Amino acid sequence: METKTKIKLCDIQLVTYPEKADGWRDGVYYPRKATRTPADAIFPCGFDKSSIASSSGNAGSFSSDLPLLVFAPAMPLPNRCFRETEETGYGVFDYIEGVEFTFECNRQDVDVTAVFRASDRKNSDNNAPLRIHVNADGFDATPIPGGVPLEYEADTTVKFTVYATGETLSLIFYIKSDNDGNSGDPANDIPHDQQTAPQLSLVSLDIRPAAVKTPGDVPTVFIASDSTAQTYDEYYYPQTGWGEVLYSFFRSSDRAHIFTPEGSPYPHCRRYEMPEIAIENRAIGGRSSLSFFLEGKFDALLSRARPGDYVFIQFGHNDSTKARPNRYAPPHVFAEYMERYALACKSRRLTPVFITPVSRRNCDGGDFSISFPEYRNTALALGEKLDIPTLDLGAASLDICRAAGVEGSKKLFLWTQPGEYDGAYKNGVTDNTHLSRKGATLFAAVLAKLICELADKRLSKIAELIDADKVTSVLSDIPRG
Repeated sequence: METKTKIKLCDIQLVTYPEKADGWRDGVYYPRKATRTPADAIFPCGFDKSSIASSSGNAGSFSSDLPLLVFAPAMPLPNRCFRETEETGYGVFDYIEGVEFTFECNRQDVDVTAVFRASDRKNSDNNAPLRIHVNADGFDATPIPGGVPLEYEADTTVKFTVYATGETLSLIFYIKSDNDGNSGDPANDIPHDQQTAPQLSLVSLDIRPAAVKTPGDVPTVFIASDSTAQTYDEYYYPQTGWGEVLYSFFRSSDRAHIFTPEGSPYPHCRRYEMPEIAIENRAIGGRSSLSFFLEGKFDALLSRARPGDYVFIQFGHNDSTKARPNRYAPPHVFAEYMERYALACKSRRLTPVFITPVSRRNCDGGDFSISFPEYRNTALALGEKLDIPTLDLGAASLDICRAAGVEGSKKLFLWTQPGEYDGAYKNGVTDNTHLSRKGATLFAAVLAKLICELADKRLSKIAELIDADKVTSVLSDIPRG
């Protein structure tokens, strides 16, 4: 029977953002930095970390054994959230201030039950409802969109599951209201030292390992990526992502059931369910290794994954965009998140697979060059370091572009004439990044070929299901200039 690692509370701190953002420097935007204050500054009677595991200690200490923490009296949770948009308008930052609980959890699925108490109505104009939100490791883990309503007459219980991706998990509970001191506009927010009473108090906090998942009926290949892999609606045709057509290279693709999974956090998600395997394409445009995590999209992916599944991870296109602060992840940050993804998958008996960023139509000098070389090299090196199967789609798609030539390669990307298509591109488009149906199909075919050729038994189950003859046939039809 699988054993779970015990979850332990290791710290409590007050997180604030008192200093302004450093702003733009050398083409990169630097947001506000968090300031963390030790827990003994939060409790009126002081706080001793040694009292965490026992009921003895200060008046404002814990009782009961871990993982259940009972606060007597209820622990006030000073909190505030505010949003800042940097001057170009492309960087939008939500700063969450509050009491941060950090637990040792060793990359487990954890169930959290928290009981809250409304301390006073004084900060809520016209009795505007307060809504409880949860920030987990930097992303919104709130179980109900828009927040959990906080009752005034009774304690409010909030239950949710977080799919931890690190050795530790940090949680901050905070509130929002239309008419209170946490409006989201810092010009209208009430500073902590001017609040007449705490708006939120914590009665108890219970965090423990979630139930162990069992394998699904068939393995699923999850795709975590960007617009080059995304599934598109008919309105955007001929724009296509390689993740949209990858299923067509499996022998049972004619029996595929295609649908949007129940509870999908965004409409672009598609599941391609075949008798022996399924592909769930959770790629979405504009995302990087950083933003895919901070938007909670990787957490949502892990919520559906089961032991024996695969996670194909391709980022790099948006990571390199310095002009988009919420996306930008320099190579060392890209490496941190790719490693986080890989280790989180391994801890759940999922097989992570790195895929280097698919080629752009880089041929200004008459020949093609590798796209995003720093990110490709980082993915290859990290794959070797962590022993992760890695598919060099960047190099393989570059070879196809070279074979097509400068003119022929236009057919692989979004190059259309006015009136050639209806919908999004009825006026024509010249785009050297996003793929046409032809390009996506060829790149998906070469990815399937890479899977079959990889000398790694961890992907052998997938390789056995691929229609090699169809792969060969598609790859023999590269458009020429």
